[in-house]
Amino acid sequence: MNFEEITFITIEPTLWIADVERSVEFYTQELGAAIRGGHEQGMTGRFVTLGIRKVRSPLIYQPPAIEFYVRLREGPIVPQEMRIWVSDLDGLFAKWQLAGKPFVEPFKGFPHGYSRFVITDPDGHRLTFCSSF
Repeated sequence: MNFEEITFITIEPTLWIADVERSVEFYTQELGAAIRGGHEQGMTGRFVTLGIRKVRSPLIYQPPAIEFYVRLREGPIVPQEMRIWVSDLDGLFAKWQLAGKPFVEPFKGFPHGYSRFVITDPDGHRLTFCSSF
């Protein structure tokens, strides 16, 4: 098979969680994610598709820049990591710092222009927010 003939469209990671409602609350309130499926379709006990748009405008429809699933898991949760690239890392960090949110790793800039900070969601998944400007 020649991979040059195939177009990969998207990737949708799945985060295994212990409580759907708690995760939906975290991702909608802390990251501004919108529920894209599952939850409103009567599947509240199993999974939810969440999405975060690039442009925040009610007048412009855009598919989400980031789409991911949170799925209920029976048994132990093994924390995963998502790297999320943002346009205003300083502003996002300042907003969460002002709100008193805990950080796993505080804001750090590197000599080559890369910056990041890390938080965790309610299930211990690491969310690394990055910028390369």
